[in-house]
Amino acid sequence: MEKNERPATHQSAEQATKPFTDKVKAAEKADAQAEANEESIKQAKSLIAGYTPVKSTPRGQVLDYADQTRMQTEWTKALNQAIEKKRNCKTGRRR
Repeated sequence: MEKNERPATHQSAEQATKPFTDKVKAAEKADAQAEANEESIKQAKSLIAGYTPVKSTPRGQVLDYADQTRMQTEWTKALNQAIEKKRNCKTGRRR
């Protein structure tokens, strides 16, 4: 070794694996977020499907199938638009 030459530096094991572990952590976080999103979508669909409005008639309380169909269709459409908007934001596409 020459007099003014710097000694070779060695990375610690932590420094050497940091880029890899950062990518793994980011992927795990993304997977957890995707799973949470899927659960939220399932829950929203379940709530929409469970909507059973009633109306009063001379015979008593009955299900209002017209309102049920109309509202379920409207809410499902809004949910699908929100899902598509979120997908477009992730991919960077805009309409």
